[in-house]
Amino acid sequence: EALAGALRVNDLCRERGTRGNLRDVLDETLGDFFGGGRGDVYAATLAARRETDRPLTIGILRFDPWPSPYLVSAFEGPDDVRGALLATSCIPFFFARTPTVLYRGRPALDGIFSTEAKFFGAPDAVPARRTVRVCPFPDAIGEEVRGERGRDL
Repeated sequence: EALAGALRVNDLCRERGTRGNLRDVLDETLGDFFGGGRGDVYAATLAARRETDRPLTIGILRFDPWPSPYLVSAFEGPDDVRGALLATSCIPFFFARTPTVLYRGRPALDGIFSTEAKFFGAPDAVPARRTVRVCPFPDAIGEEVRGERGRDL
């Protein structure tokens, strides 16, 4: 299902162009992904994971009123998860026609803008046993962050 959604985002971006349209394309695809009651199931799953040592944590740069890192691991439902995913995907003037998106009523950007460059937007998630960083540019993450296993972390 996730792969089908990613392929749909790719197809729509090719059709409409990516720059300035990615937000709308991703929002539309997430709407389908979370639709039909599935969003409540996903939100409940995330809530259950929060009670374990493996919560999903999303890093965002939020303006409240000054720019500050904002790590989210407690979600208020499917729309909140969707909003966090849009915020963590926001690269100014590329993702949307505006420099930021709104998340929980505040302007927000991708977490990459809130951490040291070596973390590539994903600081260690505490109290998790392991932090998994997903990065399309593997060489951008320093060796000390990659850990013992290197690139296949």
